[in-house]
Amino acid sequence: MTSLTRLLGRRLRGVVRGRIRLLLAAGLSVGLMFGGTYAIWTDDATATTGSFQAGTVDITLGADHVEDYTIPFAAGALWPGDARSQTFAVHNDGTLPFTFGTSYEVTGGWTYGGRTALAVAIAGGSGTLQPGASTTVTVTVTFQASQITASTGAASFQGASGDVIVTFDATNT
Repeated sequence: MTSLTRLLGRRLRGVVRGRIRLLLAAGLSVGLMFGGTYAIWTDDATATTGSFQAGTVDITLGADHVEDYTIPFAAGALWPGDARSQTFAVHNDGTLPFTFGTSYEVTGGWTYGGRTALAVAIAGGSGTLQPGASTTVTVTVTFQASQITASTGAASFQGASGDVIVTFDATNT
């Protein structure tokens, strides 16, 4: 049995050696795949942006650059056919260009029988302004004599008072 034991021992050692070699080869392959190209010295770099800040749209009116502006019309009573005009500045005090437009509303006792006795005209009431730029707008209010008819009568508008509210809307372009 000694020769059989020797033969089996040699075969068993050959099988064990073969399996050990296989495991070593597999380990070496895995090591090369995942870490074989790793260098001792490494470096990295980072790129960051600067700060971002949103721009602003800021429309202001008049010499004082205010948002609530009272149009300084000449004092005194209006009569049929009379007109008053006032010119003032519109400014872009924001950081973005904008397009602006105007709308108006007549309040108070200037409407009778579905007719409005005040006509409002706004010259320069729309446009585009770059940051820091200004333009002028002229608002004209006219007491329309044509609105006085037999049914409304001149007496209907005597002593009438009210306001013309001009709204400026700015939108970033």
